[in-house]
Amino acid sequence: MAAGKRTLSSRFTVFYKFFPFVGCFVFGIAAAVVWVDAFKGNGDASGPPELKWVVLGVWAVPSTCLLWFGAGLKKVRRDGEFLYVSNYRREIKVPFSEVVSVTEIIWISPPRVTVHFRAPTEFGQTITFMPRMLVLWMSHPVVQELRLAAGLPVRAG
Repeated sequence: MAAGKRTLSSRFTVFYKFFPFVGCFVFGIAAAVVWVDAFKGNGDASGPPELKWVVLGVWAVPSTCLLWFGAGLKKVRRDGEFLYVSNYRREIKVPFSEVVSVTEIIWISPPRVTVHFRAPTEFGQTITFMPRMLVLWMSHPVVQELRLAAGLPVRAG
């Protein structure tokens, strides 16, 4: 491989990582407004009490899912010897010899790739990223690439 670093993660990673915080905040304000009865109906009457719980659920469930999906995503680059993993504030360098497995989730869109390390790094014992190219419902080529680079068995399929 050439001496330069090659980006493996999607350029949309930053969007999926940080946009949910904005959406959760905005919809959280809307949920709070309903909870403090800022929206009054005819005659200055509050809406039905159940509305508060519905609004809270409509905010909390998708927010939790979006934050779970996006908050842990990392930007990943590689060269011939190392993975360069960034959370957009700092970047760490992990040798391929520390990679013990590479797994993926192909049934969600966008797909996610998880790299498992022998020992914990500053970002934990695993890191997850969205690969650059969108490949649905089949193994992503970057998974085999990382397995080869780490000297791991390459799975057929």
